[in-house]
Amino acid sequence: MDFTLESQTNSSTVLILDPLWDYQSNRLKFKADHDMLDGGFKDYLFGVRDQFIANFRYMQDSSTQLINEFWKNNDKLTFVVDASTYSVYISNTDKPFKSFSSPYQDLWEGSLTLREAD
Repeated sequence: MDFTLESQTNSSTVLILDPLWDYQSNRLKFKADHDMLDGGFKDYLFGVRDQFIANFRYMQDSSTQLINEFWKNNDKLTFVVDASTYSVYISNTDKPFKSFSSPYQDLWEGSLTLREAD
């Protein structure tokens, strides 16, 4: 399965990525649950977003530098997977690609977490 990742600020930047087998697609619910004084229960749903998590190995330096730059600048991206298009941000807490794939010193490994934008 290939991913396509494109910058919405610079449409000439398109990356085609090949994730490892452990790709995940999740649906996140932003909600709050409250127990009421009368014994009732109230559930508030604030929104639902898609989240995509993929691990990568043996990535070229040019691709990892672009992805790390997208993350650093908090760029809005267009993500295409399985003929579906999403507007996303990279939501990793740390830099997505920060270590080499052993035994190579020019190929990178890392994890990419994408969260659907508003």
